[in-house]
Amino acid sequence: MDITWNSDQKVIKPLAIFMHGYKGFKNWGAFDLMAESFAHAGLPFLKFNFSHNGTSTELPMEFSDLEAFGANTLSIELDDLETVLHAVESDVFSGFDNIVARQEFFLIGFSRAGANAIIQASRDSRIKKLVTWNAVPDFAWRWQNKQEMKDWKEKGVRFEKNTRTGQVMPLYYSIVQDYFDNISSYEVLRQAQLVYQPWLVVHARDDEAVPFKSGLILSELNSNAVFYPVENSWHTFGTSHPHTEVELPTAFQQVVDQTILFLNS
Repeated sequence: MDITWNSDQKVIKPLAIFMHGYKGFKNWGAFDLMAESFAHAGLPFLKFNFSHNGTSTELPMEFSDLEAFGANTLSIELDDLETVLHAVESDVFSGFDNIVARQEFFLIGFSRAGANAIIQASRDSRIKKLVTWNAVPDFAWRWQNKQEMKDWKEKGVRFEKNTRTGQVMPLYYSIVQDYFDNISSYEVLRQAQLVYQPWLVVHARDDEAVPFKSGLILSELNSNAVFYPVENSWHTFGTSHPHTEVELPTAFQQVVDQTILFLNS
């Protein structure tokens, strides 16, 4: 994990914690520029790699550990987030007491991690505000083909191609089993109704990965939610990896600006 902050900051703020999406990592695309934008706006910003996202400490921007990627589960990701929260509370980043509130957090989840963020916020009083970007409304929404699921369960693994890297990546059936073993806590639409914090729901109208209606559904479930649609941005808000520009794409800048406005209000 890494933290970005403005050394001139004079006000103690909750730490904004960002969670990357599926087949992502903390330094993907324009995420480093994103962190700088939040820090310049007076919001110390932490992002981290999930332990089973397929990268490693030696190769943090490559999917070099496909075995870990395949063995990932929602429970593992939520445990990772809890580890991060505990680390900050335990002062893993020394010297930040003058800018970071130790037990207050803003949580930002992108894509699949948006659902993680919803679940965490619904049960954690340390989360003071919630932001979801193009969040999935259900972990099982792509598990509807009965024959595919039967084959996956029998074989114990299925394979997905990473269109960016060309890698064929394993995904073990344990992720499905973990979801249904914890269904009472992991049903996103049910947990979304329990979120009591102020919540900004951001979704791209032309999202090719998670339908636009998903954001509408989430926002309509909770009176604390504010909905912000994004135009002409696709699922990743106009950014890709690697990002070689010195500025954020226009759509992504709008998302970042709106999120900063929400968190600072």
